[in-house]
This record gives sequence, C-alpha cells and structure tokens, in this order.
Amino acid sequence: MKSILLFLLKSFWLSKGKLFLCIFSAVISAAGISSVVYSFALSERDFKENFSKTNPVDLVLYLDQVNEGMIKKIRRHKDVETIERREITSGRIKNTSDNWMAFVLYGVENIEKPLISKFDIEAKKSLQGTWLCVEKSCTQFVAPTGAELVMQFRETQVVKVKNTGTVHDPGLAPGSMEQAVYAYTSLENFENLIGQSQSEQRFLIKVKLQNPSKDDLKAIGNALSVLVKSSGGVVKTMLIPPPGEHPHQNIVNGVSFLLKIFGFVISLLGIILLSLILITWLYPQIPHIGIIKTLGGSSRNIRTSYFAILFLIIGIGLLIGLPLGYLIGQGYSNTIAFFQNFTPIKAPLPVTTHLLAIFSALILPFLLATIPLVNASRISVQSALSKVFYIPNKAFFKSTQAFIKNSSLKYGINNLFRTSSRTLLISLLFIMGFGLFITGANLKYSIQEDFRNLDKNSYYNVTVFLGDTLRGKLDFLEKLPFVDATSYVSRKSGSFTLAGQANPENTALKILSPDYVLSDALLMLGKIQKNCPDCIYIGMKYQSDFKQTALGDTIFFSSNGHKKPFIFSGVVKDLGSHPPALYQFNSVPNEIYRDLAIKVKDGFSLEVAKAQIEAACQDNGIEVKGITDATTRMTSLQNHLEPTFKIIEITGFLTLVLGLIGMLIVIGLSLQERSRETGIIKALGGTAVQISRLVLIEYLMVSVVCIAVGTGFSYFFTTVMGNILGTLILGSPILASFNWPYLVLTIVLLLVVLTLFISVYSYNKVKQSSNSLLNQVF
Repeated sequence: MKSILLFLLKSFWLSKGKLFLCIFSAVISAAGISSVVYSFALSERDFKENFSKTNPVDLVLYLDQVNEGMIKKIRRHKDVETIERREITSGRIKNTSDNWMAFVLYGVENIEKPLISKFDIEAKKSLQGTWLCVEKSCTQFVAPTGAELVMQFRETQVVKVKNTGTVHDPGLAPGSMEQAVYAYTSLENFENLIGQSQSEQRFLIKVKLQNPSKDDLKAIGNALSVLVKSSGGVVKTMLIPPPGEHPHQNIVNGVSFLLKIFGFVISLLGIILLSLILITWLYPQIPHIGIIKTLGGSSRNIRTSYFAILFLIIGIGLLIGLPLGYLIGQGYSNTIAFFQNFTPIKAPLPVTTHLLAIFSALILPFLLATIPLVNASRISVQSALSKVFYIPNKAFFKSTQAFIKNSSLKYGINNLFRTSSRTLLISLLFIMGFGLFITGANLKYSIQEDFRNLDKNSYYNVTVFLGDTLRGKLDFLEKLPFVDATSYVSRKSGSFTLAGQANPENTALKILSPDYVLSDALLMLGKIQKNCPDCIYIGMKYQSDFKQTALGDTIFFSSNGHKKPFIFSGVVKDLGSHPPALYQFNSVPNEIYRDLAIKVKDGFSLEVAKAQIEAACQDNGIEVKGITDATTRMTSLQNHLEPTFKIIEITGFLTLVLGLIGMLIVIGLSLQERSRETGIIKALGGTAVQISRLVLIEYLMVSVVCIAVGTGFSYFFTTVMGNILGTLILGSPILASFNWPYLVLTIVLLLVVLTLFISVYSYNKVKQSSNSLLNQVF
C-alpha cells in the first residue's frame, strides 16, 4: 500500500496544475459550506446579545382616563411581568444640510434605566434642563453633541433643544435606512416640548409567558382591556408587534434566504469542480490500476490509497477554506447587524461551532468525490488494461458517422463524448454558473420593473397627511398651477375580525371618495367596485392573515364601539404603505378627511411641489403632519433592497466565474490528453490554426448548448426565487421579468471572450512540432 500511495503522490506532483486545481476546488467547497455555518452562528449570537437583551415589548396600549389604581391593577395582573410608560410623537428636524427630515421623539419614564425595550445611553453630557439624546445611527444627519437641534412638532412652533448625547437602541431600524432621526428624553422634557395635553398615555407591557404567539398576546390584551374598562378607563388602541421579530425582520429573512442559496451554490460548484478534476486525474491512471492489480495490489489497498490522497486534498482545502468561510460569515453577520441596528459581537465562537463547520466541510465533498474513486478501484484487470481513454461511446460514434457529414463537426462531437461523465459535469457546472448569473441580473431587474410598474400605475404621486381632521374642499390647493387632481381621503382607526377569529387585528380604514383613481393593475386579487360601499380591500401586508379567507367572505370592522360587516373584495398592492391599511370606496364624496392624494402634473419637480403644498397649507392655517411622494417611497424601498441586490450580483458573478474556470480546466486537460493525437494530425499536414479551430468548434458547441439550457434554467429559478424573495421582503411575489438586452449582450460578450481565449490558448498548446507532440507521454 505504501508504494501505491507514493505512486499517487508522485503522479500528482508531476501534474502540479491538476494538484493546484484540486486544492482550489476543495478550498471553494470548504469556504462555501463553512460560510453558511459561521454566518448563522454569528448572526444568531448578535441577535441574542443585542435584540433579545432589550427585553422587547409584547403589547402597546394607548389609554384614556388613566388613574394610578388602574396602572397598579395592570401591574398586578397574573400575565403581566411589568408595565412602563413611553410616549412617542413625530415631527421634523433640521439636518446638517438645513433641510427638514422626519423626526421621532420618545419620552421615557425610566430614562436612565428602562425596563422594557431597553436602550443604552452611550455618551452623555449634563441631562439638566431641556435635553435629548440622538440614536447613534442618526448622528450623521444632525449637529453633534453639545449643539442645538432645530425641530418642530404638531401644533407647536419651531423649538431648539440641546443635543446632550447618543443612545443605542437595537430594537429600532437604523435611521440611515429609514431616512429619519430618532431621539430620547425624559417624560418631563417630552411633555414640556409638545404639551402635556398632547401626551397619548402610551404604555409598554411585557408579559410573563415565554415565547408567546400573536394569539396569546391578543388574548392577554383583551383581558387587560376589560380590566382597564372596569377601572374607569378606555383602551383607545392596542398594538401587538410581531413576537420576537425585529422591525427589519423581512429584509433579514430575505438576506438569510439568499445566504442559504449562496452557500449551497458555491459548495455545489466547488464539489462539482473537485469531482471533475478527480475524474480527469483518474482516467489516464486506469491502466496503471490494472498493472498494480496484476502485481498483487488489492482493490482495498488501491481504494485506501486514493482515499488518503483525497483526505489530504480536502484537508488542505479546509486549512485555507475555513478562514475564508469565517470571513464570509463575518461579512454576512455585519450586514445583518447593520440592517438591525446591532453592534456585532467580537468574542470567539465556541469550539462546537468550529467542529460543526469542519465536519460539514469535510464530509460533503468526501461523499461525492468517493463515487469516481470507488468505481476506479473496483475495475477489473482486463478492463483496466484494455481501457483506451480516447475511444468514444461506440453507439454514439456510429450515429455521428451516419448523420453528421461535416468532418470538423463530427470530430468535435466525438471528442466531447470520449468521457461522458466529464462532459456532463462540465455542462452542469457551466449551466449553473451562467444560469445563476442571469438569474441574479433578472431578479434585480424584476424588482426594479415591479417598482416602475407600481409607479406608472399609481395615479397620485404626492400624499399629504394632515395634523387634524378637516371638512370642506381646499380650493387654494386645487388652484395651484402644478396640481392636476386632488382627492380627499378619510381615515378611521379600529380593528378587523375575520369569521371565526377570536381576537381582532388593529388597523386603519382608509375611506376613498368616488373620484379616487385606483387602477385595476394595482389589485393583486379581486376587482374595483366603486358602487359597492360595503366592499372592503386589504393592503398586501395583510395577505398572511387572509390566507383562509375567500373573496366574498365577511370581514367585521370595529371603530369607536361600532361593529360593521364588510365584503372582502380584493388585495391592493400598496407597496411602501406604512402602516398597512384596509380600503373602502364611499358612495358620496368625503366631506370629512384626514389625508390628501394629489396628482402633480408631469414635468413638475415633486420636491418643489411638496414644498409649495406645505407652504400653502401653513399660510391657510392648516397643519401638515407629513408629506411624501411616490419617487421618494420607491427610492427608500430600493435603498432597503440595495444590499440584497449586491448579494445577488456577487453570487451570480462568482458562479459564472467558477463555471468558466471549470470549462477552461477541461479544455487544458483535453488538449494535454490529445498531445499524441494532435502530433499525428500535424504530421499528416494539419496546421496549428486548423487544429485550434477544431477545438474551438468543439467547446463553442458545449457553450451554446449550456447557454441555451442555462437561460431556461434562469427563467425557472427567477420565478421561484422571485416568489420566495418577494414574499419574504416585500410581502408579495415578484413577477419574473427578463432583461433581454442584458441577456443578449452577456451572451455575445461571453461567446467572444470564450472564442478568443480558446483560440489563443489552444493555438499555443498545439503550435509545437509534430515530433515534440508525439514524444509526450500523458
């Protein structure tokens, strides 16, 4: 066995190119597999150390007629662990560019040591007087600590407050992604800034039940509502955040899905590449296996020797691939930490995690690479000694002789099927590489096309949120020269209940005037029925709640103690709408309204339009709580998805590169195998240019077939991934779209690059003299 092992080591050492490529493939495989293990270990630890330790809120109650006895009863309730008051208000703040930005201020009961949804005051100066601390992900937008911040809240004049420090709140989405500024202050300061009468009596509640479901929390919330009512109070609104989920959980889920795909694809491509190279190494050694068996070597000794070499290759791959996998895992967890406003944990991972990564990266490629090794070691002496590497399949050879008349084409096809397993592996590698590359481009294009269609089908491009409920038309607004159309939208807070549902779901009902233009293209289900005031439509984010609800089923909407049945009539694609809502068409124009939907004429700047609308409202004594436009909403969504696009693009690029590497490896090894054959052709008068053209025809045929199959594969994969990724991130499937110009350009460039490389590479290989080629021993 020792002599067999030495022979195999010498064989590899004499073919350093094959040795390098085997190790390279093992590295790719180890890095791909271990990156998945490390990514989830690191991100899970970050989640536990950041978000879970904040003691996230389970229930939010907005109360009225609050008294001390009521709060004591809630605190003593059997299901309540603790209760804490935390006020919240929105406004706007001047950024460093002297422009207004969205602003959210929290008034905290226990500012120095909060009990629920905890945060850390990381840096602070004196907390005396009127002060606030800015969340650290928002510090880039505002003046530094010690400076005065200019802000405005509802029904207040512009005020200046000193920035006295920074806060880190892992329970919030990063301000840099939301394009908003968050800040924290004491309850006393909060009420001084916005007025005590504006406080909403907002209370956070943490329940005793571990890992409660949404239904559990609804039941507890309903019990607390009864308790509040018995104490003389009223629960105006009850909110239930998704249990155990971060505000950006949908994006995190989408990126996690992509990571699984990325790790699986890279691992699979590395394993295929390793198997491909092992096959090219084994086939010329089959006659040697026959000789070894003739001299007394057993199949067991041969198999053990080959396994030892395989373990050596995979082991070297682990030494290099595991650190690479760890770096990829760190990159992934840092990306997730950014989405979730976490601070990445730098402590070493436990040994068990490393052992799991080693075991996974070792066993998977070993199991797949075992197949060709076992088959080679089992071959009989007679078969091994009579094996001629370059004879194609006889049946296939006869069919090519009968049906293909062109000798160059015939030669190329027969060469491809000298070893069917190798041709199959290289085809699979290239199909996956090209297919996933195009899938990445198509997914990004599909999402952007979805956004463009939404923008095109949305009639109104500016939405104004008013500070108060108004009555009567705003003639001054409709007369602005850039306003094409205005519709008045009423809004009710309440909750909906489905048939058979035990607990209501809090929501808002937007009541649309009959003149409101809602395109049928924006309905994901159902159709618009403006003459049906009892018809109700749901926002796309509620689809999961309506899985068991069919069109025509009854929905009950409750508001201010009144419960009314509606007919479920469709799903509106309200991408970017926050919070999600229900929609109803009124039978008469809305006399009372809270929002304005405005269509700005084409060609007019939306930014200028928003500024003039807000100024006109202020001149007429109307408070504007917020104003948004379609372009800004779509840009914000694209900013949220940009990291997802990057992951898709990187995955696609790497898969294409690995596919090309595999093809170029086979070309090089194929030319090396055919050195004697090439020498004979040259001796009979063939030129280097003619021979390189034969090689070009051979591998361009493979490339064209793989590109065609890969294109079909990419369409299927774009559809599947679009459904999954769209549901995870956006709440609805992404309709697969093909970027045909990009696809055609990619194919042309790829074929040009392959043609140039194959021609130059093969010419350099065969330009030697026929004598030199005939003297080579493969």
